[in-house]
Amino acid sequence: MLGTVGVLVNDGDKVVVVVAEPTETGGAIVVVAEVAEATVEVVVGAWFTVATPNGTRAVTAYDLPVLGHRPVTGACLVGSVVEAAGGPAMVRSQLVQRTLDLVWHTLHEDPERPVRWCPGPRMRMMGLLELTSWNDAPERTQSQVVELLKDGQRTADVQRVMCQAEQATLVAVAPAGR
Repeated sequence: MLGTVGVLVNDGDKVVVVVAEPTETGGAIVVVAEVAEATVEVVVGAWFTVATPNGTRAVTAYDLPVLGHRPVTGACLVGSVVEAAGGPAMVRSQLVQRTLDLVWHTLHEDPERPVRWCPGPRMRMMGLLELTSWNDAPERTQSQVVELLKDGQRTADVQRVMCQAEQATLVAVAPAGR
C-alpha cells in the first residue's frame, strides 16, 4: 500500500476533512481543513461556488484558474476534497488523487478489499467522473455527501490496519541481517 489517506467529519457544526500523506521517514503530513457544514453542500454541475463582486459563481474543473483567491462558498464532493488538501493548486497532487481513490473505493467496493492507490490515468479519470456523477444526481442530499465522507474515514481505518498487518508480516519473514 502506498499511502494512508482519510476523510473525517466531526459531530459539531464544522466538517473536518483530513488527508494524510506518508513521508519517507515513516511519519505523515496531515492536512486539516475545517469548513462550515453549509459549505459542503451539493454543488451540482461544478466543483465549487465562489463569491464574486457580482454574486456567486460556479467553478468547474476547467475554470479552476478563474477561481484565483476568491472565497469558496460551496463545494461538491470532489471540490471539498480538493479544498481540504489546500485548494485548486493541489488538484493534481497525490494527496488529492489518493483521497479521491479512497472515496471512490468507499462508494463502490468493500472496505476490506485493498484500495487501488495508483490506478492508470484513464481509470482515475473514470473514477473522478463517477464521483462527480454520483454527486450531481438530482436526488443527492448534503447529508449523503457528508455520510460518504464519514464512510471514507472508516475505509481509511480498515486500510490502515491492513497495511500495518502487511508490514508486520513482511518484517516477520524478512531474513535476519537485512
